[in-house]
Amino acid sequence: MSSFQVNLLVSDINPMAHENHIPSHPMGIDRWELAPGSLVWVRHALPAWSLTHVADDAVIVTTPEASDTQLFNMVVAPNSEVVVIPGGDAGKTWTSVEQIHAALRESSRSRVVAVGGGACSDVAGFAAGTWRRGIPWHAIPTTLLAGVDAAIGGRTCINTNVGKNAASLFHAPNSVWVDIPELLAMPFSVLSEGAAEVIKSGFSHDTTIKAQLLEGGRSDLAEAVRRTIMVSMQESRAMLTGVSTFDTLGFGHEATYVLEPYFEYSLSHGRAVAYGLALSTALASEDALPDLCFLLRMFRLAGDTQFEMPTAAYMVAALRKDPHCGPDLMFTTLKSSDPRGLPTLVRRGWSATQVMNAWNRACAALSE
Repeated sequence: MSSFQVNLLVSDINPMAHENHIPSHPMGIDRWELAPGSLVWVRHALPAWSLTHVADDAVIVTTPEASDTQLFNMVVAPNSEVVVIPGGDAGKTWTSVEQIHAALRESSRSRVVAVGGGACSDVAGFAAGTWRRGIPWHAIPTTLLAGVDAAIGGRTCINTNVGKNAASLFHAPNSVWVDIPELLAMPFSVLSEGAAEVIKSGFSHDTTIKAQLLEGGRSDLAEAVRRTIMVSMQESRAMLTGVSTFDTLGFGHEATYVLEPYFEYSLSHGRAVAYGLALSTALASEDALPDLCFLLRMFRLAGDTQFEMPTAAYMVAALRKDPHCGPDLMFTTLKSSDPRGLPTLVRRGWSATQVMNAWNRACAALSE
C-alpha cells in the first residue's frame, strides 16, 4: 500500500499532530508526515510555485473546467500527454479509466497527474491504482472540495451501475499540491462545494473550525481550510494504518450516496452533503442543528427550494439498499454526551422511525 506524507504551512494547526511534524521549509512550508513516501504541499500567501517537474513522464488527467485554470497552465508543457474527461460524476466511469489506461499504454508513461476537482482525482487515482498493479500518481486540486477532501488520503473511486463510488480502492498519491489562495479565489459556487466539507470537519473533529466560522464568517476561511486539511490527513492516516475501525470522514455522507443518484447528479455534491450532515446531526445531536444550518446557509447550501427532497419513507428504503448504510441503517453520528465537550463519532444502527423523523426535522431546518 502506498504511503503518505502531508506538508502544511502552519506548525500549530493541530496540537495532536505534532508527533508527525518535520522542521519548517525555509520558505515557510511546514511538513507533516502521515507515512513515508508521499508529500502534500499546501501554499498560503507565497509566490507562485512552478509545478512543471511534476508532469515529467506523466499522463495528465483533467476536465474542461480545470484546463482553463492557472494551476493547469503551471503543469502542462508542449509535450504533455493530456487526457480530458467530463467534469463531476459524469467522468467517474469505467470509460474514463480506460481512456487513462490507453494513454498510459500508448505513451509508455509511468505516472498519472490529476489536475481538477474531486471527481478528477477520484478517477485519476483509481486509474493509477488499477494500471499494472498500481503506479505513482499526483494530485493538483483546482477546487476547494478536492483540496480539503477528495485529493487527500488516497480514497479513490468511480461510480458503477451498482451505485456511487461502488468501485474503489486505497491508493495514496505520491504528492498533492494545494494552493489555498488560488482555491479561495474560485467563484462562490465552486467555493461553497468545498465549504460543506470544511463545516463538516468543524462539527465532527475540530471545533475550532466551527467557532471560527460562527464568529468570523467567511473572513478567515483560509485558516479553517488549513485545519480541515489536517483533519483529512489525520483521519486518512488512521484508516491506512488500521487505527480507525470505521471511516470517520464519512460523517454526514450516508444520505449523500442516495440523494445524488436520486436527482441524477443535478443536485450539487455540496448541497447533498448539507442534507446528509443535517440528517446525521438530527439523529444524535439535534442541539447542534441550528448552528449547522446557520453555517450551511452562509454558504448557500440550504434554503433553496429548487429541489424537492424525497420523502422520509423513500429515504429509508434507499438507505437500506445502499452499502454505505445497509439494512441496519448504520450511520456515523456525533456522540451527544462527551464529558470533555469534544466531538466524538460513533457508528451505530437506527430504527426506520428514528431515521424518518430525523429526515423530516433536517429538511425542515434546512428550509427555514
